[in-house]
Amino acid sequence: MGDLNKENGTVMPPEAENSNDDSWAASVEPPGGELAIPAPEASDKEIIEEVIDHEEVSLIRKNILTLALPALAEMILMTLVSMADMIMVGRLGPWAITSVGLSNQPMFVAMSMFMALNVGA
Repeated sequence: MGDLNKENGTVMPPEAENSNDDSWAASVEPPGGELAIPAPEASDKEIIEEVIDHEEVSLIRKNILTLALPALAEMILMTLVSMADMIMVGRLGPWAITSVGLSNQPMFVAMSMFMALNVGA
């Protein structure tokens, strides 16, 4: 039999042992002319359906919603409070509306960071 080529893991035939030509490696076929591992006959979708456990996926979705819904509700309520502030101050003039709008933005960013920490904990 031939020597093991440690670079690519192939066995060189005896006639190629002394040559530096690796062109023989591409022409070597497995015994019987077939691949050792047959290709799957099922389509990709069928294989994915077999691998994925749908009960586990629904459990993961439920856990994600359990974490995300309170944060989403808090963000919506914060937006409604900011809108109520604008409505109440709206009668005082454009400078009052501008000041409320400018103060709401940094407050919203700060609260968003705290909510992100709250969800992650």
